[in-house]
Amino acid sequence: MKDVVIIGAGASCLSLLYNLRKTTNSILVLEKNSEVGGALRYEGQKIFNHNGTLLSGRELIDDIVSSIKDSNIEIEVNSLSLNVGEEDSILYVDYMSLNGIKRVYTKNIINATGSIESTINQAFIKFNPNLQFYTPNMIFDFYNKFKTLPTLNTIIYGSSIDTYLKALNLIEIGINIKAIITTSNILKDSIEYNNLKSKGVIFYENHKINKVIGDKRVEGVELINLNEKKKEIIYSDSLILSFAHTPNINLLSSMDIKKSSVFSAYTDESFMTSIDNLFLIGDSLYIHESTDSLRLDSKEAKLIQKAFKKEKRNLVTIGLDSRIDFIFPRMINTYKSLSNITFKFKLNEYVEDFSLIFKINKGEIYRKNYSKLSNIEEVILDLREIDMKSIKDFSIEIG
Repeated sequence: MKDVVIIGAGASCLSLLYNLRKTTNSILVLEKNSEVGGALRYEGQKIFNHNGTLLSGRELIDDIVSSIKDSNIEIEVNSLSLNVGEEDSILYVDYMSLNGIKRVYTKNIINATGSIESTINQAFIKFNPNLQFYTPNMIFDFYNKFKTLPTLNTIIYGSSIDTYLKALNLIEIGINIKAIITTSNILKDSIEYNNLKSKGVIFYENHKINKVIGDKRVEGVELINLNEKKKEIIYSDSLILSFAHTPNINLLSSMDIKKSSVFSAYTDESFMTSIDNLFLIGDSLYIHESTDSLRLDSKEAKLIQKAFKKEKRNLVTIGLDSRIDFIFPRMINTYKSLSNITFKFKLNEYVEDFSLIFKINKGEIYRKNYSKLSNIEEVILDLREIDMKSIKDFSIEIG
């Protein structure tokens, strides 16, 4: 059982890990991709690290990973989280790794799954449903996995600084951006805009895409000038959509979480949701303006750490307990006619590092140690060496 499981190893997770690098909590990080960092891997701008040194996104990733290498933090890449749930008041995460599907029980879960890129339907574009469209992250993930590109010549549709930053990164890995279609011109004085212009990118400002041209593949787009209402066709062999993202809390759909909006959930000052010890950070909480703004400072990290469930759930109980179901003969008179007794028990909640102890006349006659959640367990107690007639007291201890 882990103290903390963090789902997603992007910018917000890594900054939290840096602040928790000296923690005594056992932390497991599950990252679906083959490397950590999320959007930090694609960021073009420099970011200050904790020492005030200006680093690239990848340099910052290496800096943080190096700082936590001797900590209680374990990172599993290529591990896709499938479900978050609760079993007998214990939180768990089901995930698929290269070794199959696993379940990990934990005292705390931090959802750091980031955001979801908007779909073609949200762009209100007429299109053939058989056509293939891309988002910037789809291109990056394809490139990182296969070291090749699914398209070379493309048009990008989007109107944010994030769009322009990702366009610059796409050019760096070999994509030829024929044009960027934007519904406004408010960013025309930005550094990113001018960098793209210097690389030969044509901007269609105050335009929107009316429909995508093509039957079996993308051949181009039909534009509408929002000021003059004129139509124009641009030809290209692919289309990349770069729109506003929404927080990704899909994994938590089975949990009864109090929502703050249609897209996200309520959290308190320690980032805890309405479910005890279930936290949201980063873009899974709300969409941040930049990768740099995703990072948690030390004060925020301390608030999260302070809210962690820390107590060990050890039981020290004599006799029967509501948290454990026993199935066995209940009358001592019955025991006296048997050579052995089969005891069965089932844990109703997670019990950490406990021993099952049978005592007769206050003397220990059997002990079995457990260190994990069990299903129904069976213990056979041999009574042949015991003078059953002398039994005055029989008890079970869990400690």
